[in-house]
Amino acid sequence: MKPLLTYEDVGRLFGMSKWWVMKQRRLGKIKPIYFGPMVRFEEEEVERFLKEWNESSGEISVATSQATPNGEADSDEVERLAKRVLYNFQKGR
Repeated sequence: MKPLLTYEDVGRLFGMSKWWVMKQRRLGKIKPIYFGPMVRFEEEEVERFLKEWNESSGEISVATSQATPNGEADSDEVERLAKRVLYNFQKGR
């Protein structure tokens, strides 16, 4: 059984804060597992979220600092971030 990830773990993989991960969960973008008051994420769900994020051309990042002044995501920045997340995920960070 693979270990479950915390908000902090997922945030570290994406180079974002745990608050950003909480917002994505509240928006229904990433599905958690609940253990009473504890919230955790399966690696497979994080991988699915990354793929969806990549395919959406950064729609998820519009709510973050990755957006341009007109509210659209900068596709080069989204691609760089997606590569960094995938690298961190493969290295287990």
